[in-house]
Amino acid sequence: MIKKIFLLILIIFNIGYSLTLNEAIDRTLKVSPLYRSYERELKSTFFTYKTWISPFFPSLSYSFSYSKYFDINPEDYFYRTQSLKLNWIIYDHGKRFLEKKNLMYGYLASKERFDENILDILFNVKYAYLKCAASLEILKFRKTQLKAAKLNLDIAKKKKKLGLVKKSDVLQAQVRYENAKYQLTQAENQYKKDLAELNSWIGFPLDKDTKIDIEDFYSYSDDKIPDFKSIKKKAFQERPILKKYRYEIKIAKNNVKERLLSFTPYLTVSFSKNKTFSSLYGEKDSYDTFSFSLNWTIFSGFQRYYIYLSSKEKERKSRYELKEIKRKIKLNLYKIYTDLKTAVSKLKLAQTILKEANLNYKQALGEYKVGTGDILSLIKAEESLAKAHETLISSMLDVALAKINLEREIGITDLREVKE
Repeated sequence: MIKKIFLLILIIFNIGYSLTLNEAIDRTLKVSPLYRSYERELKSTFFTYKTWISPFFPSLSYSFSYSKYFDINPEDYFYRTQSLKLNWIIYDHGKRFLEKKNLMYGYLASKERFDENILDILFNVKYAYLKCAASLEILKFRKTQLKAAKLNLDIAKKKKKLGLVKKSDVLQAQVRYENAKYQLTQAENQYKKDLAELNSWIGFPLDKDTKIDIEDFYSYSDDKIPDFKSIKKKAFQERPILKKYRYEIKIAKNNVKERLLSFTPYLTVSFSKNKTFSSLYGEKDSYDTFSFSLNWTIFSGFQRYYIYLSSKEKERKSRYELKEIKRKIKLNLYKIYTDLKTAVSKLKLAQTILKEANLNYKQALGEYKVGTGDILSLIKAEESLAKAHETLISSMLDVALAKINLEREIGITDLREVKE
């Protein structure tokens, strides 16, 4: 009994379950090779960053040498040396500290680049999902169109039998019916391709009949739009690529500091334990050495000065690059925002057109049934209704795609994050 109940639950779940957009995104991030590639790249940068601590430790080295001498009177002999040396950099004009900061900023910049790449993945999944949803809706409407065309054909045939219309009415209705079947075939093919693209992203077999939640498509095609000022402010706060450029400016500033500090001295200390043995005299010797060195390049031409100037120019270049990317983002935001407002206006018009086309078809169908209308008016009204349905879905898709484009350009996952 329990097994039967469990089986019934599974059947109901499989029939009623639909994949939501968030579930598609979550699954993609689990199975996508592209995501894993970006993740490994970030991990590699992290391990590079962890190397910052090594220069702060002293270096310890061991050396051994063995020399054999021949044809030396009274006999051949050998010479052996061993040395254990500890070397510690006390001051290197701040190079280690600046490299530590640069490695940290480099890792943080890589994290922002990773987030920027993830935005592309999210956009592609959303695009595939919404395109698939739109294709599914068009497929549903094409089926409805076929039923309407079949109804028109059946009415024409009945009226022909009664002698109320000519054979041409039946032929014209038949042509429209065949066209509707042709368009349905096209819609089925397009839906299969769009579904295959979505399945590819989420790691399903390409031909799997994945059920999607159509409500996500409708929620993305509403007419709610934040104002442009709030959108721009959010983008300049959240866009990962802008944060990446800010870290790169910090790296450039540190490089300038390092070039300036290269004019200061370089201090090291070292200690070594040494052992030697000569077979010629049979003598062993061991000794320790300690050294302190200060190296200061007071003048070496103008190379260091010009390297400093070069670093300064690279810092300025980084700042201009940040300004340029801000300019591009602002322009792209405005273009997408304008497209979104236009798409919303067109959607409202499409809704009105569909409403009028529906009334027109009902009127034409009623007139044809009672004999006051002709078949051409009925077919034209039905075709206008079919076109209005597809225009509505196309307009809804335009709104949805403009919104995910705007999300991508802002650097967020949900447009509702923008507060006015």
